[in-house]
Amino acid sequence: MIYLQVENLTKSVGDRILFADVTFGVNEGDKIGIIAKNGTGKTTMLGIIAGHDEPDSGTVTFHNDIRVGYLAQTPYLDPSLSVARACMNADTEATRTIAAYEEIIGRHDASSAELDAAMQAMDAAGAWDYEERLRQMLSRLGITDLSQPVSQLSGGQRKRVALARILLDEPQMLILDEPTAGLDPFGKEQILNLIKYLKTHCSPTIVVISHDIDEITRFANRIVVFNDSHIVYD
Repeated sequence: MIYLQVENLTKSVGDRILFADVTFGVNEGDKIGIIAKNGTGKTTMLGIIAGHDEPDSGTVTFHNDIRVGYLAQTPYLDPSLSVARACMNADTEATRTIAAYEEIIGRHDASSAELDAAMQAMDAAGAWDYEERLRQMLSRLGITDLSQPVSQLSGGQRKRVALARILLDEPQMLILDEPTAGLDPFGKEQILNLIKYLKTHCSPTIVVISHDIDEITRFANRIVVFNDSHIVYD
C-alpha cells in the first residue's frame, strides 16, 4: 500500500536550485534512509513533505488519511511547561479526548449521556493509560523526571521529549529530520535504539533524512542517495 507519493518536487532559493524534479514513493512498512550532505536542501524537502513549506512545483500526496508524525531537526517545546505537560500539550487524539473528558466532568450541568460518551471516547482512544505509556516511552529515551521543567533540559533531552510526544499518538508514518544531530553519544544511542525498537515491535513506516550513512544502515531496508539536486541512487 502506498502511503506517500512525491512527484516532480522542485524548490529553489534565489538562483540556487535545492532540488529539481524529485520523485519517489513510500510504501507501508518501508524503513527509508535518505542520505544527503549538509546544506543540500534535505530539511527543506522534509518541511515541504510535512506541509510546513511550499515547493516551486510538484506534488506531495498522502494516501488513506494516515497518521503522520514529524520530528523537526530542532523541535520546539514550551520552556514554561514540565516534561509531562509538554507531552500532554501535543495535539493528538489522546490529549484531545482527555481534554474533552476533563471539560465534561468539570461541568455541573453535564448529562449522564455526555459523561457516558466521554468515557467511551476515553476507552476508544486508549487515553486511560496515556500517562503510563508516556512514562514508558520517556524512560526508553532516558528521561525519567516528568516534573522537570523543559527550560532545564539540554537540547538533546528536548529532542527526545519531542520524539516521545509524537510517538504517543502512534503514527503510522514517522518522518525524522536528522534525529541524532547535535546529540551526545548517549542521546544518539537512545534515539537509534528506539528507532530499531519501533522497526521490530511496532512496524511503522519510517523516513529518516541524515548525512550519516552508518546510522542509517542500522535500521533502513531502503536507502535513497540525494546529490546535486537529484536522487542518484534508490
